[in-house]
Amino acid sequence: MSMNTQITILLNSFLHVSPFFDWVVYAFAQYSIFVVAAFFAWVTFSRLKIFILGITTSVIAWIISQGINIATAVERPFIKLSEIVPLFTHGLNDSFPSGHAIIMFTLAFYTYYKYSKNTGLILMVLSIISSLARVAAGIHWPTDIFGSIILAYIAVVLADKAYSKYYDK
Repeated sequence: MSMNTQITILLNSFLHVSPFFDWVVYAFAQYSIFVVAAFFAWVTFSRLKIFILGITTSVIAWIISQGINIATAVERPFIKLSEIVPLFTHGLNDSFPSGHAIIMFTLAFYTYYKYSKNTGLILMVLSIISSLARVAAGIHWPTDIFGSIILAYIAVVLADKAYSKYYDK
């Protein structure tokens, strides 16, 4: 059994024991993306350029991730593993990469490098918690999250190079 499978089964095993814990995991898995986006908007809106370029970068990263998603067609854990009891269902063959994670980590990395390291770290922690919740919920593999983190980082680095070429003159 792969480490990817073992981690997914382990995290999923904590669910369906306490309705309150399930609700917390569900809330983080589904709604943290809105908290991260709102927090990003709140802290960067006074610096409109950072706000616009951060949002633009995350949207472009998400669009690219959807292309990868279609090309790879990775089954979600609750489809592939009978021992996974999902907290909720979400798509079928579109697990890699995680769209939620790519948006959250792109905003977190962009904030870290362009606005404030401390604020970026807060967004990264929220993104990690949300991503772990999505693995625990049985809708993503750990590799979906790691791939999303790598893609988000690459998107921010490439966007920074492109934007600095045109906007930092």
